[in-house]
Amino acid sequence: MTAPPRPDEGGWARQRLVVKRHGDGPALVLLPGMGAGLEVWEPLLPELGKGFRVLLVNLPGFGSPPLPAGEIADVETLTDLIEVWLHEQGLEDSHVVGHSLGGAVALELAKRGVVASVCAVAPIGFWTGSEARFAVWRLRLSAGLGRSLKRWIPLALRPRALRTALLGQHPGPIGRRTLQTALDVTRRLLSASAFLPILTHVQGYRFTGGISISVPVTIAWGTRDRLLLPWQARRAGDAIPRARVVWLRRCGQLATVDDPERVLAAIFEAANRASGSELGA
Repeated sequence: MTAPPRPDEGGWARQRLVVKRHGDGPALVLLPGMGAGLEVWEPLLPELGKGFRVLLVNLPGFGSPPLPAGEIADVETLTDLIEVWLHEQGLEDSHVVGHSLGGAVALELAKRGVVASVCAVAPIGFWTGSEARFAVWRLRLSAGLGRSLKRWIPLALRPRALRTALLGQHPGPIGRRTLQTALDVTRRLLSASAFLPILTHVQGYRFTGGISISVPVTIAWGTRDRLLLPWQARRAGDAIPRARVVWLRRCGQLATVDDPERVLAAIFEAANRASGSELGA
């Protein structure tokens, strides 16, 4: 067991985290990546809602109000914040799913022993220095292009090449990602106040201490991810000996949109290992 979470002065997490709820059953917490939100998880919600009480958390500066002045929006701070929120909500034994930045936070929570299971989709932190710099450069490029093309985004996202540049990823299966999803992701990225500041802090983040994780962990990674490169999944598997690595064939960075069925299977697999029963999918 870890030490109790640090006090949340003024109840910031309880009062200001924006959380959307869906379905009924055991608690399942969804933590998005940088600049992402409901549109990334939306393809999964109908099925997840049949087996879980889904809580979609918007991270500070990414749909929730920014952190209090003086707080640095790095992985450790976000993990502290979500742990406090879990404690306040009585959700310490919930299942947690995270994507990218949210995946790293989910794994840190697993390391602290405060969740029942984790499914991390392409989590950050398993990159080399050059790979981290490349990912941050791609994200900055996406933000810069988005600002330049803001007025013409609906037209600019129609060509696949521009969607790839703006979203910082290789397109997934043809026809699976809709233009509307691309529009929603890009607009949210441009409106996220924490997007550019947090890039400075996450570039130096490396996940460590995975050997101490005892809860079921599934690492899911798209084989066509061109932002967080697929071989990082092998490093994640090595770093967390009890984790299962699942390859999401022909999926890019937004695997939840590319192939919802495979991501759902990975989520239910981790949760079923924790509960010892079949929850669905």
